[in-house]
Amino acid sequence: MTRLDENYTLETDSFNWILRYESERIEKDKDGNDKVIKSTNESYHGSINFALKKYADNVKKINNESVSRLIECTTSLERILTNFKLKKK
Repeated sequence: MTRLDENYTLETDSFNWILRYESERIEKDKDGNDKVIKSTNESYHGSINFALKKYADNVKKINNESVSRLIECTTSLERILTNFKLKKK
C-alpha cells in the first residue's frame, strides 16, 4: 500500500490498481454528543496512470505538477515495458 496523502492510498491486486479514500470527521448527534462519521470509497483502475488521474481529479488542492510528473514517468515506464515485451517475442 502506498499512501498518497492523509486520505488516499493506492494498492494493487492481480488485476487492478485500487484507489482508496478514507476520512473521519466528528459531528454532533441529536443529543449534542460527539459522533464519528467515517467516509470511504474505492475505485478500480486498469493502469496506474488511470488511478493517478482519478486521484488528481478528486483532489483539486494537490500540486498537480507533481502528479502530472508522476503520470509522465509511469507512462514512460509502461511504454518501455511494452517495447521490451514486444522485442522479447
